[in-house]
Amino acid sequence: MKNFILLIPRIFYFLYQIFLGLFNPNIPYKVKFIILAAMFYIFYPNDIIKDFIPVLGQIDDIIVLGITASIYKYFSLISDVKNNFEKKYNNDNNDNNEKIIDGEFRTIKEEEKIK
Repeated sequence: MKNFILLIPRIFYFLYQIFLGLFNPNIPYKVKFIILAAMFYIFYPNDIIKDFIPVLGQIDDIIVLGITASIYKYFSLISDVKNNFEKKYNNDNNDNNEKIIDGEFRTIKEEEKIK
């Protein structure tokens, strides 16, 4: 029971992240549509298995929520990886505080070392 109580804030945070994902321009519209369709399915009273059946009525909602969460996490992970890759390897962005020093080199012969 203690572990379940610790899980509740994470569930609310994850639902908050899904809600923010609806406004994220990097997540495709088809994923946003899937999220909205799943929310409609969960809150709509006429499911495949009716909600008034004590345990079975909630199982289909949990399955839909799990599949939707997995799809969202997959696409948000891909979006984050793509954004980090573009940030790291973007040649137009010189904000990484690297300094390039032009110079020439020459070898010093043994005679010049003695002088």
